Amino acid sequence: MADEDLFQRMMNQAKQEDLHRRFGAEFGSMDPTLPPEIVGAWLARIEEFEQRCSNAPFVTVRRFIGDPPVRPLTSLQADEIEMELEHLTELLHSNNITVHFGRSVSSAEAYRFLTEEVLSRDIEDIRMDGLTLTFLYPECQPDTEDEARMSADDFLHAFFARDRGILFCLLPPSTPASERTPFREQLERCLESILLFLDFSVKIRSCSVQRSSAIIHTAVTWSGLATGSLQTITGEGTAVLRLTSEGGLWYVADAEIPGLIPR
Repeated sequence: MADEDLFQRMMNQAKQEDLHRRFGAEFGSMDPTLPPEIVGAWLARIEEFEQRCSNAPFVTVRRFIGDPPVRPLTSLQADEIEMELEHLTELLHSNNITVHFGRSVSSAEAYRFLTEEVLSRDIEDIRMDGLTLTFLYPECQPDTEDEARMSADDFLHAFFARDRGILFCLLPPSTPASERTPFREQLERCLESILLFLDFSVKIRSCSVQRSSAIIHTAVTWSGLATGSLQTITGEGTAVLRLTSEGGLWYVADAEIPGLIPR
């Protein structure tokens, strides 16, 4: 790896930590093969967004999209609902606003949700290229196993991205943040021993859910630079994550990561 690339990666990591400290910004998984200069430019955009958010006024969605005339559902004939729904959906999309329903709902219910709930929501009055606001239909029921898989995937990506903000948010909230649990201590020691993860791959193989607990097996490979020596070290094998559900959300209570956290 060129010295310039390594320096840029380190600068990017420092920028992520700075954005988390200043704005509480949280970063999800990031493709480690992305050129570091591209990541740096993206982080600059994040900083611009956070700065604009800190001063942005709030407006309703209706006002944000131009305060268009909207006919109430009760005034529409059955054959008019689909046309009005399509028009409103296109108007929202043209203003970078999307709505995910998660399941099939009638056109009448979709129109009711948009006109009676979404349009009255308060949002920050910000427009930026590539910025999309998403609303979720409140009756969407998450898939328990899929949610557990997503939490496990987010945990591993946050770990290898050294994103403490996300990583420690995925630990069980029933344990006070100030309490240094053995698992948290293990995570801290690992992050201190690796200066930078150069590459990693995460692929979930299996997920077993029983009520409020889950066990997930994940194929993992990684390489990184050891703190101090800058020696390149690697690891490969199966990571085992044990999750617990609290308040309808999944958290990682314990983990085994090949080459880093032993059984």
